Amino acid sequence: MVSFGGSDQQNLTSMAIEAISCLKSMPVTADIVIGINNPWRTSIEQRCSQLANMQLHVQTSAMAALMQQAQLMLGAGGATHWERCISRLPSLVVTVAQNQQATTQYLDKLGACIYLGTTADVGVAFISRQLCKYLSRPELLSNMGQSAGSIVPLNAGTPIVVEQIMAMIED
Repeated sequence: MVSFGGSDQQNLTSMAIEAISCLKSMPVTADIVIGINNPWRTSIEQRCSQLANMQLHVQTSAMAALMQQAQLMLGAGGATHWERCISRLPSLVVTVAQNQQATTQYLDKLGACIYLGTTADVGVAFISRQLCKYLSRPELLSNMGQSAGSIVPLNAGTPIVVEQIMAMIED
């Protein structure tokens, strides 16, 4: 799965698509997720239509389902970290803003993701090598998923908030 947020100003989605298409020796399929206002949408749609192994999703409401079926996610830091953790989804992460770096580095240290660097640090060949490395090592992905899952309990988030609100109302 590939998702660099709704707008992806740096066009990392296109870079990821090219990196995946370089994996000739591996039978890789990918769900590509972009926002409706992605400035590169037309070129991404055209490129994905040429690649049978990539399915484009624009402004999807099925993000959780896509995360549940993915083996690995390539994406940005930020709030999506927590969605990946609760989904136990191993991730290769590129930070697209400075405020994502500390959290991403910390989650990398905990084994919940692999921090690839900032947008300036990555390129098609580098991403392709990283995808090949991790996709060919299922035990690493399994360990990363377990580490990610240990950070955010399955009953975290909305269920806990609702439970607390209901308890306040009942009191």
